[in-house]
Amino acid sequence: VVFDFECELISSSKIINDNSSNDENYQLHHVNCVSAMLLCAKCMQNNNWKEKYTGACKTCGPGITRIKSWTGANYENPLREFLEWIIFGLDNERKGKTLAISHYGGRYDMHLLLGELINHFGIEPNITRTGNKLYEVLIKKKDGIYPHISFRDSFNWMMLKLDQLPKALGLDIDEGGKSFFPHGWNLNKNMDVLLKSLPAKKYYYPETMGKQRRKDFEEWYDMHKDSSFLLCEQIVEYCEQDVRILTHALVKLQKLFFELATEPSKRDDVLVSSMTLASACLRHFCLQITNRQSAEGEYRITVSNGSVLRLDGFIKEKNIAIEFLGCAWHGHECLYRPHEICLNGKTALYNDDTLNERINLLKNENIRTYIFWECEVVKALEDNPQMSLFFDELPDTGPLFPRDAFHGGRTGSLSLKCNLEGDGENEYEISCYDVFSLYPAFNFYAFYPIGHPELLDLNLDINWTKPEDQSPYRGIFKLFIIPPDYLYLPVIPERIHGKLIFHLCHQCAIDMEPGVAKRRENRYSDGRRWCQHDDKQRGFVSTTCSVELELVLRRGYRATKVYSIYNWEEWSDELLRPYVQDMMRLKIASGWPSSVLSPEKS
Repeated sequence: VVFDFECELISSSKIINDNSSNDENYQLHHVNCVSAMLLCAKCMQNNNWKEKYTGACKTCGPGITRIKSWTGANYENPLREFLEWIIFGLDNERKGKTLAISHYGGRYDMHLLLGELINHFGIEPNITRTGNKLYEVLIKKKDGIYPHISFRDSFNWMMLKLDQLPKALGLDIDEGGKSFFPHGWNLNKNMDVLLKSLPAKKYYYPETMGKQRRKDFEEWYDMHKDSSFLLCEQIVEYCEQDVRILTHALVKLQKLFFELATEPSKRDDVLVSSMTLASACLRHFCLQITNRQSAEGEYRITVSNGSVLRLDGFIKEKNIAIEFLGCAWHGHECLYRPHEICLNGKTALYNDDTLNERINLLKNENIRTYIFWECEVVKALEDNPQMSLFFDELPDTGPLFPRDAFHGGRTGSLSLKCNLEGDGENEYEISCYDVFSLYPAFNFYAFYPIGHPELLDLNLDINWTKPEDQSPYRGIFKLFIIPPDYLYLPVIPERIHGKLIFHLCHQCAIDMEPGVAKRRENRYSDGRRWCQHDDKQRGFVSTTCSVELELVLRRGYRATKVYSIYNWEEWSDELLRPYVQDMMRLKIASGWPSSVLSPEKS
């Protein structure tokens, strides 16, 4: 189902519900027109969706009018009528999922119908959201009551205004482009008011239009200004036109991804499988480009009843299991009474029984289990300064986590003041430079690892000072590095006190007190000559990839100990190349960017 809403604005003086605001400028969006088109996957592929009626389609239902509209002229609550139709008016026993799609619905339409679902129908749907942006409003199927319905936002697939979709996708549609509508005139009291000419320009809000759109509007208005206007007819025509344009765009989007499939069996309906364009592209990469790998995974312990247990720590040689339990999650008595619900949704008593059962299973395998509760460790750190100091100074020599190698981008001002006064001969100006996205080029040409890595727990003393020293290993390294004392811009950061810091001395970064004035007082900002720490104090444990490690060694860093390595034997510069080719083919086919007005600017 593809649908669209049109709304009138009701002032606060006419709102009589408990949620109204006392602000005189407060206005509520009230749906007074809904248009919806009914179509199925089969009709989309054979183009039967363009017909006025569903014909003999068993999925859509035989002989049904495809597009239906509800307005304030005929119904007291068009939104409620639409929801009655999509939930109860169609086949309640339909087996498949019903997708209800609107453009920019995550910021508008879906918010409006969400309130009606909860307040009138008593349905509390599952919501996928980021802040106020809704990705999906999902009504789960209940046999004999209501079917499986997923409301989604097409803007997450096609991030353009609705009137820009025909040109962007090259749509050849009978409806033409998106027309103009006087939203300011859209009030229920005006539904049956027949005007001899179009409403005044101010009702079209021309000041909100872009330059080209405003120009097109002026030409259109001058041409049609003497035409009669009846709101109850024009609003249906406008709303249905929006639905048809969006349907054309969705069919084209589905077709584009179908054509990217290397074989029919790998066709993926992005409208069903993905809620965003990013997830659709990732699915395309996984389905069309990558090959299925054999199952691999971490070390597991299978106990006598067939269960597979994962432990926080396990010393295989001594058959010792170590469990560190968070008090809030596992329901320790320091926080919960037996029948209180813990963060994991279970009662503390249930968690305790599960823990005892787990210990008994390990005991049957002749495995000794040591339990450490979070509160006990925290208290020990408070009471034992030596233990606390040991924890603070202990290098993180545990397992290698690839996520630790990713720190994200950083920007910063290298010059806080620029004097633009010239010297008589030269003039100075402040310019802004930017970099075009390098992702396509790097993904096309760069080498990526293939398959699963070989995990090497080395714990070896080394002395790497140049890029060639890391050979024959290639992958992700966890090692102890010592920064040089002369770099203006450090390369490798470290997270200290919850902040990502680029430094040349680990101990100085720990001792450094916050605030510019304090740093100036302690003269930390003056550089290495004020640092009296040795290499062991200046160095730190870092997780980094081989490409970054090469740069680090060129810049004067030294690696003195390697703990573990994710080493890949096989690498390829063609892993992502087919994917980039597919996506770039679509991008190039869409034509030049709007900012490129001539070949010289390309």
